[in-house]
Amino acid sequence: MGRFNEEEQKRKAEMEECRRKCMERKQNEAIKNLSVGTRCQVTVPNAAKRLGQVMFLGKTEFAEGLWAGIQYDEPVGKNDGSVKGKRYFQCKDKYGGFAKVEYVECGDFPAEDLLNSDDLMSSEDEI
Repeated sequence: MGRFNEEEQKRKAEMEECRRKCMERKQNEAIKNLSVGTRCQVTVPNAAKRLGQVMFLGKTEFAEGLWAGIQYDEPVGKNDGSVKGKRYFQCKDKYGGFAKVEYVECGDFPAEDLLNSDDLMSSEDEI
């Protein structure tokens, strides 16, 4: 029963591995459409859209998966391009942040004043 049932534990491990592989495929597809130095829009669930420039793409030491380091147009970020003492890119404090690559879209996104947005919220899908 539960954690002592070998079949149940094997099934849970297989499901987790399947979920991990699916997320990895999704992220590998998403990162193909991104490039460092381009303008972007970050759309994280339960948070306001944010505009900025991609400064970093890849794996990090702070979390699994593929991440995009963003220099935001406004001070809506959580860092200056470094997390837990590791520097990934350089920008002013509160202008930097990281988002999972599947939430980032590169394109022609002109700068606009996002500080007037009422729905700026934090999310565990960005650091």
